[in-house]
Amino acid sequence: MKLSIIGTIDETHTIVSGQYDRTEVVVEGLKNAGYDVKFTNMMNWRKNPISIIYNIIKNYFWCDAFIFCSWINGAKVNLQLWKWLRIISKRPAFQIAIGGKQNCDYIKQDAKYRKLVKQLDAVFVELQPMVDEYKKCGIERVVHLPNCKKINKEAQRNNPEMVVPFKFCTYSRVMPEKGVKEAVEAVERLNQKYGMQYCTLDIYGTYYEEDRQWFENIMSKASESISYKGRIERKDSISVLGQYDLMLFPTKYINEGVPGSMIDCYEAGLPIVVSNTTFVSTIVIDGVTGFVYDDANELNLDKAILHYTEDLTSSEKIEMRKRCVTMAMKYDNSTVIDTLTHFLASIKVSE
Repeated sequence: MKLSIIGTIDETHTIVSGQYDRTEVVVEGLKNAGYDVKFTNMMNWRKNPISIIYNIIKNYFWCDAFIFCSWINGAKVNLQLWKWLRIISKRPAFQIAIGGKQNCDYIKQDAKYRKLVKQLDAVFVELQPMVDEYKKCGIERVVHLPNCKKINKEAQRNNPEMVVPFKFCTYSRVMPEKGVKEAVEAVERLNQKYGMQYCTLDIYGTYYEEDRQWFENIMSKASESISYKGRIERKDSISVLGQYDLMLFPTKYINEGVPGSMIDCYEAGLPIVVSNTTFVSTIVIDGVTGFVYDDANELNLDKAILHYTEDLTSSEKIEMRKRCVTMAMKYDNSTVIDTLTHFLASIKVSE
């Protein structure tokens, strides 16, 4: 089966982006599954838009199925292009929707966009609550397809000491909406509360230039308990993340889907503390693989942290870490790509 896939991949792997990672996993997974794939990379498309559009059109008439991996902005463009191309020749068309709640909100708000999405052969979304939201809007052909990565099932995972000072981290793009400032403030409050270095926070991830001043301002006021560590190479994620007690993720980013960073944490056996403001809270099973807190009060983050550090025994903490590793298998790329390939196979048979 010949597939034309459109999406964005950072081939230099220098930018932390769930969209880029998810697209790359899908493309490579389908190639490894034996599909004949032609991929149009939208990275830096403004430098050569005519060439990009030409490749999309050419690959559309070559393929058996047309797939685009994108969030709202990319989806709007691809849907309009598909709308005109299918007048000439119809191809099964699918969207692999990147991100979370913002997709659902836009589906509800924009009737023209919703009408085009309804005409797709299927939309693949990252979270089960998104399936429910799409169906409420009258879009029936919605399939749950979580983000995924190749999970190292045989990796050695070491438990940290789990003693004061407890070691916490954040691991995401460093931007205001991801809750980095809130995590810093929580650690500073707890250290002040106990009158010592009760915990530390290491910040992982990259930031865009427009967020540099905001982040440098945070770090200039931070105590020695707060450190910026930059990127984590994928090959090092288990060993690096496995040394921490908790990943703090007080995100308010409404387009959050299933962040690859959370999968990495689960793979490393690292429990996650997450706010309840987005669909991300459904990825963490409260009290099982971490804690979900109500961000209506900033002190609730502190309480969630203390629930782990003070209320759980060492053996309970170890069990929680084991459950995180088990949960990671749900996001293994072989499992997720199998779901996608089985669906594509059924479409092929029905033609």
